[in-house]
Parts: sequence; C-alpha cells; structure tokens
Amino acid sequence: MKRKALLSSGLLVVLALAATPAHAQIDPGTVNENHYKVYELLPPVPPLTTGPFGLRDQFGFTDHETAMLEKFGIPAEKHLQDATGEVFPILDPFRHYTWWEFDFTEPFVRRVDVLDQFGGHSWRLRTSRYLLAPAGKNQADVPEGNHYKCYEADDAPIVNIAVGLVDQVDSVGVFVLHGEYFCNPADKTVGGVTYSMVDSTAHLTCYRVENTTPYDVTDVAVDQFGNRPIVLQQNTYLCVPAVKETVVGTESTTWGRIKSLYQR
Repeated sequence: MKRKALLSSGLLVVLALAATPAHAQIDPGTVNENHYKVYELLPPVPPLTTGPFGLRDQFGFTDHETAMLEKFGIPAEKHLQDATGEVFPILDPFRHYTWWEFDFTEPFVRRVDVLDQFGGHSWRLRTSRYLLAPAGKNQADVPEGNHYKCYEADDAPIVNIAVGLVDQVDSVGVFVLHGEYFCNPADKTVGGVTYSMVDSTAHLTCYRVENTTPYDVTDVAVDQFGNRPIVLQQNTYLCVPAVKETVVGTESTTWGRIKSLYQR
C-alpha cells in the first residue's frame, strides 16, 4: 500500500532539524554499491519497451515478455543532516540503472531481514515489479554491475529523516519517507545469453523521498537493451546499499544473525 507524503515545507524544515537516524549507519564500502537518486522519466510516445528476457534471483526464475522503461537511477553522494555530518561517497560514478517495469504477478508473500544505512528492519515483500539494468549515461559503454529484480514491499521501514544528495544533476536536500522496493541481485538471460550477477551479496533498498525540485534534463541512456534518449523528471526514490539474510516466514525473524555482521 502506497503512503503519500503530506508534509508542508515548514514541517519539513522542523523535522529535518529534529530528525536523527534511529540506527548507526554502516559504511557503504562494506557493500560494493552506490547510492542512487532515482528519477521518473517523461513518458515518450511510443513508450520505450524491450523484451523478452528471463530473471533468476535468490527466489527463483521468471520469464517476461516485455517491459517498459520508467525510471533512471544516477549515482549520488549522500550527506547526513545530523551532528555527524557523515558523507557516503560515490563508489562508481559511471554505473547508473535503467528501471524496466514488467507486468507480472507472483503469488507469494516473503519476509526478509535487511540491514542498510537506515538500520535493521524486517521487510514483507509482494510481487516483483522492476528489472534494474546497469547503464551508462551519455557514454558508449555499459558499466559492470549487478542486474536487480525489485519487489514491492507493503511492510517496510518508515525513516522520516532529511539527507543531502549530490549527483551529476544537482545538490539538493530531500526527505526520506519510507521503504517501497527491495532489490535482489539477479542473472538476466536475453537472446540466449546470460549476464550473471556480479555480487550476490549486494542488494538495494529503495525509499520514497520528498523532493520538490522540478527537473527537465535530457540524456541518453545505454544498457544491454540498447541506446535510448531519456528526459529526467521528478526525483521520487533514493536507493541505498543493503545486505540480506535468508528468507524467513511472514511472521518470524532471524534479525539477530544479520545484526552481528555490522556491530560497531
């Protein structure tokens, strides 16, 4: 279930000054992934589509006939807006992600214990919704990186903190609201060729953000499906590096073992 942001600009300022992370934030260097500032794309006519392809992740294999390009993730530097002022740098400035939405319903509910830079939480996952493909921006080559299969979460953490984001577009403060997507690394098969996951331990958790800055930026995205012009619009998500333990039942939890990975 989607939760809409109803925060006024004044309330955002108050909350930004008062908010501090509920959990110590881990160094993103422990997970070989960037933070990503995710933009909605201006819908072209006709839509930018691709397919067919197959995805195999830690939950199994699925086939997809077609998918539509909807979002684009740009690597971002994250600044904490608290007493620490901690900065989480970009690890790979060339690795971006195209977000391909596919129409597919998987009849399951899974709960996973997740540790990311907003703390440790149990996420309840529903159907898969997106393929994230490593992509370049205004360049000829596709950078190396995981493909990700992203699942909708209807029980994910509410964080409500302000952070600063610096990417290739701008430097801006955003308010991080709540988790919406959990992304597993995946093998992608297309045209008889399989692109294996680069790092099976690296995951992404994607949070809805409030960012009122308008954007209208034209770029060219290149991934393993080809080259496509894109127009960046509203910034709606922030994805952060994450680690996951094995899948657990919808009510039980095994958070204790994953927590021990990042004791400070």
